[in-house]
Amino acid sequence: MTLYNTYRPRDFSQVLGQKHIVRTLRNAIVGGRTGHGYLFAGPRGTGKTTLARIFAHDLNCLPRDDFSPAPAEVCDAISAGNCLDVVEIDAASHTGVDNIRQLRETVYLPPSQARYKVFIIDEAHMLSIGAWNALLKILEEPPEKTIFIFATTEIKKVPETILSRLQCFHFGRLSVPEIIEKLNLIAAGEKISLDSEAAAMIALAADGAMRDAESLLAQAISAGEKTVSAETVRQLLGLSSRETTLDFLQALFEKKPAAVLEIIAKLTDRGLDLKLFTVSALTILRHILLLKLAENRQTLAPLYRENELSRLASLAEKLSSAELLAVITALSLAHERLESWPIASLPLEVAVASLTDENSSKNDKKAATTDKPNRPNNDAGADSGDHSREKPTGDKPGRDKSASKTESAENSPGEKSAAEQTKKPLLAEIIGLWPDLIAEVKKENPALAEILSSSTPYTVSKGRLSLLTENALFADKLRRDRVRLTLENILATMLGEKVSLRIVTRQDISDEVSPSLIANALKMMGGRILETSAET
Repeated sequence: MTLYNTYRPRDFSQVLGQKHIVRTLRNAIVGGRTGHGYLFAGPRGTGKTTLARIFAHDLNCLPRDDFSPAPAEVCDAISAGNCLDVVEIDAASHTGVDNIRQLRETVYLPPSQARYKVFIIDEAHMLSIGAWNALLKILEEPPEKTIFIFATTEIKKVPETILSRLQCFHFGRLSVPEIIEKLNLIAAGEKISLDSEAAAMIALAADGAMRDAESLLAQAISAGEKTVSAETVRQLLGLSSRETTLDFLQALFEKKPAAVLEIIAKLTDRGLDLKLFTVSALTILRHILLLKLAENRQTLAPLYRENELSRLASLAEKLSSAELLAVITALSLAHERLESWPIASLPLEVAVASLTDENSSKNDKKAATTDKPNRPNNDAGADSGDHSREKPTGDKPGRDKSASKTESAENSPGEKSAAEQTKKPLLAEIIGLWPDLIAEVKKENPALAEILSSSTPYTVSKGRLSLLTENALFADKLRRDRVRLTLENILATMLGEKVSLRIVTRQDISDEVSPSLIANALKMMGGRILETSAET
């Protein structure tokens, strides 16, 4: 028997999480205030069907005032799933009107063994519209002593006319500590030793689904070892070690591209899934961000050893919050590209090139100081050939050259203020200010603010911000001159400099790679371009 069946909760006290739902259902049974229809909605593996079975059992078998429980053999049959009055239906394979018509023939018959007849309809979102319409009459005028429980992972597919006739309960994902606690309980029951890091890895991979965690643990136990180690789980999931991921992030934070690319090359040579590795890196980055913002190590204690927590705290001190957000954004984009780009490792390598390129950071700092009002262009801007940035109003053809020389000397790199020299890269600064910009826009235009909240600052080049939005309709809205100019003015106020906007969609950038990033990647990897071709 599978672990998730062997260790499935048998009563309300054993249910993991969902405390508010357990309390409400139990009180409804004890107080005699049960409804005729319920909807359990939430992600897979969070206990919807299990709780429906427990509810059906206790509704018939829990002793209470003015109620005679069903006989013990009937209660045992309900627990075993053999009771004729507790019917489970898989809606995925019974989707049509004919199936529901057959059900209607039995609904109006009184219970034969139990006190209540309970119909548990799993995967309810798979029912057709015709099937829902056939059920509507039953739910409007429910038979006495008959209760329906619908379970679904996609509540949006359930018609409003049905939802309005049911009591709806929303199941949340289980927390990592809750899953680890249950895994340790199962390990004790199976008389195996479960390494703490292995338990944490399984809990994180399960993504809040206890059934997935139990299935992963069963696979690990099948290896035949009496101890489930972190290495066993890593091999099972195709993951790199946590130490490797931390080494990757540390080299990335310290802008050591050669070390980062070496780690990527080793992962590729070992045949590990780079998408899973990127998810692992993003998970740790999220924990670093939480550690930086909340400064509370206790919340992460169940997931990491003490030395790993210390290393996370050290990494959190290396970057500002805005710079950390820039790293998260770059790796998230790389993760999205991993499936579509022809070379598996290239998206990660391009992200590394953009995050570790010192010249790019310096250019961002220079660009940030050249666009101040009433300030002449500096030598760096002229050397780069960047004429796209507006010249200050004070620069006129007939002005005194000696005055220009004096001002140029004042603005020379060697005499910049400490604030200018330590200015963060422009993209990181914009990402850090993005929530403030959305809040400012929301005061006047909530709809536009909603569009901006689903958009991401993508790149900055020569004072031009590329804003990535997922929706073509949103892109058309943002490209309107009035909207674009409004956003540019707000950005100019926040940054103290002019930034022009370019709106791009995922389709626009699917085949677009910055030439400078390619050049940096080739330089770091010792490669060269053999052939180029132009599309006609």
